Amino acid sequence: MEELTFKVCDHCHGKMLPQTMSRTFKFDGKEIEIKGIHGYRCENCGNEVYEAKEIRMIDKIIRAMSDKPAVDILNLNETADYLRVSNQTVYNMIKDGRIKAYKVGREWKFLRSDIMAYLESTSSDRILSMAAKGGGADKNDMETILHELQKKKG
Repeated sequence: MEELTFKVCDHCHGKMLPQTMSRTFKFDGKEIEIKGIHGYRCENCGNEVYEAKEIRMIDKIIRAMSDKPAVDILNLNETADYLRVSNQTVYNMIKDGRIKAYKVGREWKFLRSDIMAYLESTSSDRILSMAAKGGGADKNDMETILHELQKKKG
């Protein structure tokens, strides 16, 4: 007998079932649709969360398509938006050592590389809130990303 894996929604505590999804991202007046994203969707509220490897792929695609250079330092709100969690959750993550943070004056600052390291360090079955903020990457990364997408297609 095959056991169905599900997660509990952070928003409504409903059941989140595994699904393959599509999502359209909008930035700088452009749209890009990414199909075949593996994650979980809540039956109650529709909240979606994606696996860490999917977040990294989407982040690379969006950064590669952006004309803006990478923002390597994020503030609290940007970090919360990036991880799609509340500011309080980010504070909790700082307190328990899950993410590195730097206090500059009265504000918390985060290095994008530290946030990406956190995503990398999570186990493969750990589901993270979707992050789809822009940034920057080399245009050459697009070839690598497209190659990886082709491999996924089969």
